[in-house]
Amino acid sequence: MSRNRLLITRRGATLVEVAISTVLVGFVLVTAMETLSIGVRSGREGSDAVDGATLAEQLMAEILAQPYEDPDGAPAGLGIESDEPDPPADRLAFDDVDDYDGLMNVPPVTPDGAPITSATGWKRQARVHYVEAIMVGAAISNVSDDQGVKRICVEAISPSGQMTTLYAIRSRHGVAAGTIPFDATRATAVGVSIDTGAGPYTKAVALVNDPEAP
Repeated sequence: MSRNRLLITRRGATLVEVAISTVLVGFVLVTAMETLSIGVRSGREGSDAVDGATLAEQLMAEILAQPYEDPDGAPAGLGIESDEPDPPADRLAFDDVDDYDGLMNVPPVTPDGAPITSATGWKRQARVHYVEAIMVGAAISNVSDDQGVKRICVEAISPSGQMTTLYAIRSRHGVAAGTIPFDATRATAVGVSIDTGAGPYTKAVALVNDPEAP
């Protein structure tokens, strides 16, 4: 084989090696980027799950601390009573569980109406239904069918659309609605608020809502 032909052969082999190396490096880079993307997405979803649970539990604790029905004796019905502002500027006037029916805040706000700075881009909403006293999962809407049990649903939706949903049952005859014949203090929720400098970060959990027989 002549010297010129040997050089051409070696040059051809080098070009093939470079092409193969380029393909392999590209494959490795694509795989690495996909792995990184999956890791980032999983981390974001995990963070959203924690934040969603915090926002949902906070509002649920607030709702369950309210009386089953309006303490002023307003006519039965779901939603804000006629003597309360509609739409409400805040939740300070809410005085029973079903005042929260149809509540929706973007972003979520504190009871006094201040935006929760750590929840920018989130949506939080609540719904309240009457339910069958025997089949608690069966929702009913007729006011005359109020059997002393309400089902509360709270949803927290992240900016990416991930939803966290909580359900709770509130009974007219529950321990939180019973009459105590002596002076007492009842704890209905436990919460903590930490100011990180970027705004307060609040966590609250409702205590057990244990319905009793009439």
